[in-house]
Amino acid sequence: MFSINDEARNLQQNLRQCRLSTEVLDYFPVYGRWYCHVECEMARTQRLCQCLRVTHPQLPGARICDAAKLNCTKRAAVTFGSSHCTCPQTCDDHVTYYKVQTYDLNNKECLDFF
Repeated sequence: MFSINDEARNLQQNLRQCRLSTEVLDYFPVYGRWYCHVECEMARTQRLCQCLRVTHPQLPGARICDAAKLNCTKRAAVTFGSSHCTCPQTCDDHVTYYKVQTYDLNNKECLDFF
């Protein structure tokens, strides 16, 4: 789990080098690194192609990219963690705990013969 001290919450974001989940983005009500990445890719696609991908959240008045813009949208795509986006880590990320269970099938008889 990655958490932040209550006193560090009062620091400016550039000093913390992370963003609080309560800091809203332009199109998402909470901050998350993935949401930041999506917004960055949306802005890049709009700037380069003058449209949004069908997989992006649709904004009022924004055109959806058609097949003619396929090459442009490929160039506008941003890989996660690339230098095109500056999306810092989330300071107070929630962690889901899970347990992995295994079962050894090597020495067991199978019901099917495949």
